[in-house]
Amino acid sequence: MSTWRMRFATGVLAAAWWQAAWPTSAVRATVEDALQQSINGETVSPRRILGPDWPMIQSVSADGRFGVGRQRAGNSTLRVVLRDMSTGATRVLFTGGGASTISDDGRIVAFTTTYGDSLGLVSTDPGAAPRFFPSPEGKIVRTEDWAPSGDRVLVYLSRGGEGGQPAVTELAWFSPADRMFRTIRTFLSSEQPGVPRVAPNGRYVTFTVAEPGNTNGRLIFVMDSDGGATERVAVTEGELPNWTPDSRHLMFVRARDGKSELWSIGVAGGRRATEPRLLYGDLAGRLLGMTSAGALIFRRGDSPNDDNNLPSGRSTDRKRH
Repeated sequence: MSTWRMRFATGVLAAAWWQAAWPTSAVRATVEDALQQSINGETVSPRRILGPDWPMIQSVSADGRFGVGRQRAGNSTLRVVLRDMSTGATRVLFTGGGASTISDDGRIVAFTTTYGDSLGLVSTDPGAAPRFFPSPEGKIVRTEDWAPSGDRVLVYLSRGGEGGQPAVTELAWFSPADRMFRTIRTFLSSEQPGVPRVAPNGRYVTFTVAEPGNTNGRLIFVMDSDGGATERVAVTEGELPNWTPDSRHLMFVRARDGKSELWSIGVAGGRRATEPRLLYGDLAGRLLGMTSAGALIFRRGDSPNDDNNLPSGRSTDRKRH
């Protein structure tokens, strides 16, 4: 297995991989707003790979070739769109969808229909037709991430408080094979659960919740992927923790003094293994993750097609991605 390490030195982000880094043919110097940290000797610098006309990107395949996002068509309709990051080719996968995530192998996209009443799956092959799976009665579904095995999708299921019952959000696995949703954790609305991410080894899930008494604070947790043991590993005022390819570190963005600092923390056996460590002084963007080869992908700025008006009961990607 390849190893991964990062160090902060002389004001730049430096990285080393034992495997080949991001292929240069896939890094296209176009006028674009999704960026990637790519190795050049020992100096890592941003390269632009997507443009301002590209919709809000939400997920990237493990090899970094495909990105999936959403854009607005007309006044209100949302489209799920696939972009080949090496060729620049863009294709609409479905019209009428919202949140989306692509499988690690880049072959299938899971997405939420506009009103959250169904989960859709569609192949990235040209001309493929989507399959739809209704959400459990009375609940809104939102796709979040794939298991590395590609046989199940991590989702949030939300329902409003009715009949004196509190509003809750469930973190669940959806299995297309048997069409079943299996809840692994339940959150109260006051916890404001943030985006979850599955570790590349498939054994753990990381997520965030609101820090009590701190409006901007987020607590980062690591949980067994079956919903078992859970441990708090860090506190941040940023967003979106992401795993390194070896599942041994979590990266997260900490907002401080007007900057978006990139931090890392070691994780072993589902527990914190090291203290948080500053990697980069100002990412000035939103972290999307790392490819299996070690390329760091993040987004700067918001697309003109950014959507801030999702139906009631769902959080927006401005908060999550």
